[in-house]
Amino acid sequence: MSSQPNQSLIDGIRCLQYLVSSGKAIGCRELARQMGMNSTRVNRLLMTMAAVGLTMQDEQRRYLPGPGIHALAAQAIRGSSLFAQALPQLEAHAPSDIVVALGVLWEDQVIYIWHSEPGERATTSQALSGYRMLPAWQSVIGVALLAAESDEALKIRFSPEQWQQMAPLLTEQRAQNF
Repeated sequence: MSSQPNQSLIDGIRCLQYLVSSGKAIGCRELARQMGMNSTRVNRLLMTMAAVGLTMQDEQRRYLPGPGIHALAAQAIRGSSLFAQALPQLEAHAPSDIVVALGVLWEDQVIYIWHSEPGERATTSQALSGYRMLPAWQSVIGVALLAAESDEALKIRFSPEQWQQMAPLLTEQRAQNF
């Protein structure tokens, strides 16, 4: 990380990611609790993002992703070498008898970018729109990605309770060398 990271930018991006991942309209206090941040700060960030169309409010003044998020998502997909390389392979070779998933690790969560269930040949739109977010240690992809990191790096990112839950899974994952 740079020697002088911009904390407001970091908090704003995290806030937007939590909002989009919530899958529902959410109040700034609830979002602040989830993020472990001050609710006044979260409200200012959400209002700032509303000014550029990334968020918007419903009738109850809860926040939702705004229309600008779709432009940002389209730009991210077009600019992603991961999408460019992985999606054609997933579309062409995803078997219909097993789960096929593509996920990325973000903080302590796995974000599924592609997920198709056994017994159905998912179209790209079905596999992409079925995305969900899970705690990394509750996901096969998450455990594999976490196992690639050192215990020292992981212990500072997770609470002692979380570490206690995931340590045996990581040991098993590393022993099997998946």
